[in-house]
Amino acid sequence: MISAPRPKPADDVGPKWEQLPLDWSDTPLGPGYPNMIHAAWSDLGVLTAGTVLRVEAEGFNGEDGPIAGWGWYLNVWSGDGRHWDKKSNAFRILHFNPRPRAGIIAMNHCLRSGWGPEKDAPIPEPWQLTNAAKPFVLELELDPKAWSVKLNGESQPDMGYDRQGEFSEPLILQLYDLLQPRLSILRGGRVVEPPQQAISGGRWKRLPIDWKDTQLGPGYPTKIKAAWTDLGVMTAGNVLRIEADGFNGKFGPIASWGWYLNVWSGDGRHWTKKPDAYRLLHLNPRPRGGSVAMNHCLNTGWGPQKDVPVPKAWKLANSAKPFVLEMELGPTAWSMKLNGELQPGMAYERKGDFSRPLLLQLYDVTNPRVSLKIA
Repeated sequence: MISAPRPKPADDVGPKWEQLPLDWSDTPLGPGYPNMIHAAWSDLGVLTAGTVLRVEAEGFNGEDGPIAGWGWYLNVWSGDGRHWDKKSNAFRILHFNPRPRAGIIAMNHCLRSGWGPEKDAPIPEPWQLTNAAKPFVLELELDPKAWSVKLNGESQPDMGYDRQGEFSEPLILQLYDLLQPRLSILRGGRVVEPPQQAISGGRWKRLPIDWKDTQLGPGYPTKIKAAWTDLGVMTAGNVLRIEADGFNGKFGPIASWGWYLNVWSGDGRHWTKKPDAYRLLHLNPRPRGGSVAMNHCLNTGWGPQKDVPVPKAWKLANSAKPFVLEMELGPTAWSMKLNGELQPGMAYERKGDFSRPLLLQLYDVTNPRVSLKIA
C-alpha cells in the first residue's frame, strides 16, 4: 500500500524556527478527573504577538479506553503547569481539545475564576478517528488579540480563540495523547529579552532554557546534551536560583564526572570554536567520588581545583530527589545555599571579567529551572 504523503509544515524562512525540547511527566487528566496521564511539556519563555508554535506529530491516540472520549489536548500554561494540581497560580490560558469521538474541538481557558465558556468547532478531517495514525502539523500564532490556527498549512478560522490571561511571564506547553510530538517556535521579534541590569524590587525572574549538544570538557570529546540560559550582566548582590528534580544517577562511561554547571563569559555555547569563551565558575558535584570540584578556566587555563565534601542532598542515593541551589555573586566571591542552608565550604572567589553578559550551562540535571534575582 502506498501511504499518503506526509503533510509539510510551512516553509522555514531564515534561521528563526527553533526546535524546543520536550520532557515527560505524569499529571492528572484535568480538574475533577484524577486519572493519571503521561504528558509532554516544554518551556516556551515569554511569548509576544507574532510568535508561532508548531506542533508536528505522527498522529494521535485512537485506541479505545476509559478516558478515550476526551480525545487529545494541548494546554498553554502560565505558572507552574507541571504541578498545576498543587499550585494555585497555574492557569490554562489556552485549552485546545480535539475530541474525535464527539466530532468537535473544545476550546477554553481556565483562570483564577475558573473555566470560561467552552467554544466548540467541528473537527476537521485530519483529526477524525479514521486518521488517528496519520501525521499532521498544527501551527498556533499568537496575535495581539487572539490565537489563530493552521492545520497542515491551511488556515482554520473556526478555531480562532481570544487571548485570555497573563502573557508577561514565561509560559509552558503541555501535550497529551499525541504520537511522537515535536515542537518548534518561530519567534515574533524576540520571545524573551535577556535580563538587564535593573529589575526593580529584587524580585525573582524565571529565565528560559534552551538545549544544545557540546563536548563534555577540554580534552573530553564525548558529546553531551546541555541546558543553556542567557543571564545578562551580573553585579554584586545578584542571585541565581537553580531548581531541579534531581540529577542523573545512572551508571555509564562518563558517570564518574557527575553533573556540573558552568558560568561563562563569551559564547559558551560554542566554546570549542570560540577562544574568548571562559568559565568564570565551574561547579561539579561528583557523587561517586564524594566531592564537589570547583574551578575556573580563563585564557591562562584552569586554576587550582578546590574540592569540598559532597553534601547529603547530592549523594548518589538522593539523585531522584528535588533540590534548590542558590548562588549569590558577592563583591569578591560567590556564596552558595543548598535547599535554604548556607554552604560555607562551597564559597568561591570571583574570577574573570563580569562586565559582559554571562551564560549559564547545566549538564545532567533533571528538569532544571533557572531564576535570577537582581538586587
